[in-house]
Formats: sequence, C-alpha cells, structure tokens
Amino acid sequence: MFILGIVLGFVAAFLQSTCYVISGAYVRRTGQPGWSLAAPQQLVMLPFSITGVLLLHPPLEVLTSSEIRELLLWTALCMVTGYLGNVGLFQMQRFVEPSRTAPLQSLKIPFIALMNFAIFGHSFTVIQIAALAFIVFAAKLLTDSSQGRLCVSAWAWLILGVASFALCDITVGRMLGITQVHAGSVLKNSMFIFALGTLGTSFVGVLSVIPQILSRTGMPSKDSWVRYVLPYSLVWMVSLVLLFVSFSFCGVLPATMAQSTRALISVFLGWVLAKQSGFTDIEKRVSKGVFIKRFLAAILIFTAIALYCRGKENKGSNEILEVKKSFIKSKE
Repeated sequence: MFILGIVLGFVAAFLQSTCYVISGAYVRRTGQPGWSLAAPQQLVMLPFSITGVLLLHPPLEVLTSSEIRELLLWTALCMVTGYLGNVGLFQMQRFVEPSRTAPLQSLKIPFIALMNFAIFGHSFTVIQIAALAFIVFAAKLLTDSSQGRLCVSAWAWLILGVASFALCDITVGRMLGITQVHAGSVLKNSMFIFALGTLGTSFVGVLSVIPQILSRTGMPSKDSWVRYVLPYSLVWMVSLVLLFVSFSFCGVLPATMAQSTRALISVFLGWVLAKQSGFTDIEKRVSKGVFIKRFLAAILIFTAIALYCRGKENKGSNEILEVKKSFIKSKE
C-alpha cells in the first residue's frame, strides 16, 4: 500500500501539471479572462461535489449545533477563497508559462506560514524557516531577467492566487479538524471536506456565471468546453481524489513529497512542449541556461517542501491533530 500511495502521489502531480498546460492554453489561445474558465469549471464539478457530500457526510447527530455552525462558517470562507484562487491562477497564466506556474504556486507555503503565525500564533522550527527561504529564493530564480520578469499585473494575480489558496488550505484544515473530533476514517473525512469545499466553490461559480449566461458574453465556446473546460475540470478532480487516497495509503509526508514533484514535471513538460511546433504559443523556447535554472529552482522547491514537512513532523505536530486539539480545548 505504501508504494502504491507514492505512485498515486506522482500520478496526481503529473495530472496537475497537465492541468496547468490546459488552463494556460485556454487563456492564451482564446484570449478569454481567467474567470471565464473558473466559473464553468465549477459548474462541471457541481454534480460530483453534491454526490460526494451526500455519500460521505458524517452522521449529523454526532455534530453539535455549534460545530455545524462553525463548519458552515469555514465552508463559506473556503468557497470564496477557493474561487478567488482559481481566478488568480488562470489570470496569471495570461503572462506566465505553465512550466513556471506550478513552481511559483509553491509561494502558497510561505503565505500559509505567515497566516498561521498571524492568526493562530504558530511557531516554526529553524528547518521550516530555512525551507521557506528556499522557496522564496526559488521564486526569485524563476522571475529574474533571464526568465522574463513578471509585470505588475502578473504579480498581482499571482499574489491573489497563492494568498487565496493559502487561506483556503487553512480553512480546509479547520473543517477537517471539526469532523475528526468525532474520529472516523481520515480518508472519508478528507474526501467529505473536499466535496463540501468544492460544493461551496461551485456555488460561487454558479452565481458568477449567471451574468455571463444572461448577457451571452464571456462564456467559453462549444469548442472550448470540449478542448479545455471539461478536460481541465475532470483531470483536476481525479488528481485531487488520487492525492487524498495517496495520503491514506502512505501518509501525509511521503504523499506531499510525491505531489511536490509537479514543479519538476511542469519544467520538463514545458521543455517538451516548447520543442513542438504547435505549442510554442503556450511555452516559449528557452536557452539551456534558462532551462537549467528552472530545473534547479524546481529541485530547490522539492527540497524545501520536504524540509518543511520534516520540520513539522520533528516538531511532533500534524495539521489535523493541531486543529483537533485546539478545537477540543475550545469546548472545555
């Protein structure tokens, strides 16, 4: 099971890297804004998320009224931040190639650390602080003059995306902590929280797509639905399901390390696509020196994530257990 969990983590990483190529192709080839993909994507996810919530929800009688209210509050925050994260990601890809998108998304981790410190007063080990510095340095390598500096708009959308996803991840941790107070399968609870969060984000997507439907503008064409929206939505959903199963089979640390290889995979995918005549509008051809720099940045990110998770493990904490303990303490 352990080896299978690692393999599933690698497959999830590859699928997510593929999704960055699909979304990058959509915004670059159609010229449509990022939110014109974010909203339809959530429409596709809606029936799956409803099914997941109905099948996986914990027995309502085990949750107190205060727990249900708190769960709904975190879900509301998750739905908004998840949607804004997608918009920021897709809009950023109008300026940034897919091969740099995945590595730059790792900036989410420093944002999570800053938010946990500011909101919950979390402390960090020396190893974790060094890991955060590695990620920031890797981002600098990916945005220096040889790579093509990011314009102000690209930085703005990047910060919106990673900050929103960071806050979304924190809310997911709090939601999972509430359900785990009553024990049960970690995998089942994780899948329920994923479905509940996706349902909330889909609701925001439905609201945002109504004006587009009424005005008949800004919606993807039928061709775009087939080539971009449906493939992106379904592949991304499968990647997340595989990732949760990977967590269950081999543990959070090994699965996270396997998934963090998406930065490396994205760099290699970009190199392959740039050599194909039909994909140079998605990935620019770069010199060997630039490719090596991107590869080193991806290696640095992989190392940083491993160190950050290891530092967390050595500290004797795991996100779910921390939330669980704090939640129980608040009830005493």
